[in-house]
Amino acid sequence: MKFVVSASVLLRHLTDVSKIMSAKVNMSMLNYAALTVRDQMLTLRYTDTMLTIVTRFPLEAIEEEGEVCVPLRLLMESVKETPNVPLHFDIDAEQKTAKVIFDDGLRQGNWSFTVERIEEYYELPELDEGRATQVEMTTDIAEEGLDKTLFCAASSNANTNQINVSTVHIEFTPEGVWFAATDLFRVGRYENTKVRQETRSSVTLPSKAAQVISALLPSTAEALQISFDDRIVLFSTPSIQVYSLLSDNRFPEVEQFFKQSISHEVVVNTRLLLDSVRQLAPFSTPSTMNARYAFSNSMIELEAYSETYEASAKQVIACEYSGGAFTIMLSIPLLSESLSKMSSQEVKLQFDEYGRFVLIRPAQPEAEEVDYAIYVSAMLQ
Repeated sequence: MKFVVSASVLLRHLTDVSKIMSAKVNMSMLNYAALTVRDQMLTLRYTDTMLTIVTRFPLEAIEEEGEVCVPLRLLMESVKETPNVPLHFDIDAEQKTAKVIFDDGLRQGNWSFTVERIEEYYELPELDEGRATQVEMTTDIAEEGLDKTLFCAASSNANTNQINVSTVHIEFTPEGVWFAATDLFRVGRYENTKVRQETRSSVTLPSKAAQVISALLPSTAEALQISFDDRIVLFSTPSIQVYSLLSDNRFPEVEQFFKQSISHEVVVNTRLLLDSVRQLAPFSTPSTMNARYAFSNSMIELEAYSETYEASAKQVIACEYSGGAFTIMLSIPLLSESLSKMSSQEVKLQFDEYGRFVLIRPAQPEAEEVDYAIYVSAMLQ
């Protein structure tokens, strides 16, 4: 194999596929990525056995095609410290040797390393074409849906009674697509009616897969195809593909959280409330991190007390509310993180009669086709 590639372009793609590489790997081939040169394109593929990332880009010049396995971390660190110049690769797959030469006019350099044969690498996951579902959308919708909900997912391995909450659920319906995630204390739900599917279908992504996909998808509107069967999901754009194995556990029913009876509704400036909540954090008990919120005519009184430090803090902020007085206890981290996901200038806080939860919505819809809400459970007072 002989080819020439830009150092900066190669580094960007090496960095993309390395997002799923662990600091320590327990199988030798997990140190390697598959590198293929064919049809004027270079393709990189890396897997951690649960996730697989494939990225491709055009090359500056090709003398000889082929495919091998290259040491991913070694190659990435080497390219990172190299000037942004063309890199000349000369790889002998049979002898398992590789040499890279560069010359930026001020200095010349080269390095050599060992490669492995492509036959020793993991096979690319394959969807069951006869059973697979395919959905077309744009990357900006998928990226926003994941970003607006992923933070609500539980930490890894949080499974209860065959229900997996360390996931992001995506539901495709005739009315639109919606994303949801929960840690059983809060639920984030994002719906976009631009994407409609005649037949209802769904896929539940493991949290790690959702994080990687969200990080790799561009926020600009590019073509995206999502394909999935009961074992594998594939997110595919013209330049990158991400495969993920799917969990056998089911996602909990969350729709009912957003259809409950509302007794109180408050409208408040998002930044004002968020700053006030964050300022209470140092004065709350570290083990609970809760604060008390008292609502009355056009006013919210926020109060936190730390038994550990015998310290307290109180703030009063203006709001739009004209109902009867009521009080609720909410987690400072859960509320502040939820508010930080709201891009509208004002938020609408909706409460039930018994103060068991708060529903947080943008006071003004972020877009005509978007419905976004976060359910946060109240804490015991």
